[in-house]
Amino acid sequence: MRFSPARRRLYAPVALAGAVLLVLAGCASTPESDVLQQAQAEYDAAVSHTRIYDFGNRNLQEAERHLRRAQELQAESESREIIDHHAFMARQYVAMAEAQLQRGLSREQIAQADQRRRAMLLQAQEQQAAAASRRAVEAESELEESQAELAAAETRAQTLSERVGELEVEIDERGTVFTLSDVVFDFDSDELSGGGERTVAQIAETVEQYPQGQILIEGFTDSFGPDDYNQKLSERRAQAVKEAFVEAGIDAGRIEIEGHGEAYPVASNDTAEGRQLNRRVEIVVSTDGSEVARREDR
Repeated sequence: MRFSPARRRLYAPVALAGAVLLVLAGCASTPESDVLQQAQAEYDAAVSHTRIYDFGNRNLQEAERHLRRAQELQAESESREIIDHHAFMARQYVAMAEAQLQRGLSREQIAQADQRRRAMLLQAQEQQAAAASRRAVEAESELEESQAELAAAETRAQTLSERVGELEVEIDERGTVFTLSDVVFDFDSDELSGGGERTVAQIAETVEQYPQGQILIEGFTDSFGPDDYNQKLSERRAQAVKEAFVEAGIDAGRIEIEGHGEAYPVASNDTAEGRQLNRRVEIVVSTDGSEVARREDR
């Protein structure tokens, strides 16, 4: 990994530990993860921009933590699934850090452009010169462009935040569908993480806006592992979300749950990213008060 000069001495022990882990990983029986290699490359590319520490340092630290954990697991010959999970999370945090960098640079550009605009407007007023007025118009245009860049950076950051928060919302013929990925759960567990509890609480607040709406909570897994284990895990995760809803004040009588195991995948199970998308819980709310249609009834 590469660090800025000001941080190089601080992270020297970490870099040395990372190098040792990489050597051990090369000697282990588990083949090196392609996702881990890609995560390392993206992290190295991100830290090569020294300004990224001004805006995305916290996300870089999270990326480094997941990357280091993936390397440790690689060295310990753990399963590719677990290694790829941490490598995938490292990539997401790197992407968020880069989005924060772009957002911060755009804000600086806006501030600089605004200062130039104010100076040019004052000059135009004092000199009553057409040339100065034209420069002010150009500064206005530059400000608008910077604002557009900021808006685009904000959109990218929001998209990435929603991806790490693992919450997607859409509307189909059954009602409003909230999708939670398995990142809201502890790994290979039906226990909600701290972030998962907050996300479910936010959904519960939204569901309260439809007091007559019926709720169906469906659990899904990827194709990795025994069918019976996946089926039970999907049911337990759906039940965990139901219990969180009830704790948030939702009437238990409105809620039904189903576990589908590895059925109904939304992506290919041949890649780590695809399996990550398939490990999910969907919360379907009927806004008209009718019972939510089951998948086999559709």
